[in-house]
Amino acid sequence: MNEASRRRDREHRVRDSIAAIAPRACASTSHTRRRWTLTPMNTRVALRCAGNDSEDGHGSRGRGARSCDVARGTVAAMTRPVPPAFETATIDDLAIDDERSFRHVALYADLKEVLRRARYAFRVLSPGTSSRDAPRWDRALFLNLTFWGAGDGGDVLMERRVPADVVAHVAWHHLAARALEAGPCAKLSADALFLGEAIASAFDVYLVGRLLGHAPRSTFLETQVPAMAEAADAAGLDEDGFERLLEEIAEDPDRAFEDLRALLFDAATSLVACRGAGDALAALDRLEDRRFAPLLHRHELSNWILYARAYAGDALAPDPRVRDVDRALRDQGAAGAALEWLDATWVAPAVDRRAP
Repeated sequence: MNEASRRRDREHRVRDSIAAIAPRACASTSHTRRRWTLTPMNTRVALRCAGNDSEDGHGSRGRGARSCDVARGTVAAMTRPVPPAFETATIDDLAIDDERSFRHVALYADLKEVLRRARYAFRVLSPGTSSRDAPRWDRALFLNLTFWGAGDGGDVLMERRVPADVVAHVAWHHLAARALEAGPCAKLSADALFLGEAIASAFDVYLVGRLLGHAPRSTFLETQVPAMAEAADAAGLDEDGFERLLEEIAEDPDRAFEDLRALLFDAATSLVACRGAGDALAALDRLEDRRFAPLLHRHELSNWILYARAYAGDALAPDPRVRDVDRALRDQGAAGAALEWLDATWVAPAVDRRAP
């Protein structure tokens, strides 16, 4: 069986797993104790969801005439207004895909409100002045993977629409930057960058758990679960093991969130200090027994490390303020309440709501 056939077969098995788990997930999560209790929501952003006439110089027109044409064209090109690289848009300016699937997740609504109150400015690729300047998927992907700092405007969109899960992802980055910045003009430390990305990324797994039982046809699940399955398969987790992992996520999304968040933070903070491939391999080996280790390379860890080394400057050492937050989340996570802590400490103040 070739790779394409194996991929198609794996996608069919993933859909069968979702169909099998969804009824059980619905039953198990109906007893949740959280404030955002269930009631009757890619790689991301706009990433889900190419001559001038000229005379040949032969004919009745002479070289002088052609020179004048060239000069006029040059002046026109120099004086033509250059469109800005980006337009800006707030959350109310955007169409949000798959939001109906998230309507039972109260925390999603609060995260969206965080962006609305902050008048958070998304960047949208400008259409340009010709078809050659049209927004391009490959450029949006490059910009999102290379320049993902929250202070620089967050995700780059190809158009004025965004998936609902990206709304939550951007909101977590915004909240982390606000809570962990050392000062108005100070760069975020590597620890702060890693914690923000770990929270935002782990929230995807929380959403998978919440949606499996209530919105199994969500486009978010259609993209996330196959990607998770592919990463798990590459890490050596067999089909039964992956289905059990999905069941565990659906049974306790809160615990899944904290387990993955802690793993991602531990991985990033260990790897950024490594001097070479040998040290990095040893660091990865130490994480092999963690529950979500098969999903570790689903996330762009190499991008995290390189970004932190490039932009955090001298702030690669442990950041005491960030480590305090990390410890608090681990303590709360033991009781399955890490997200409740973030809700009370970060989200509620940002929307002027009393924490439950």
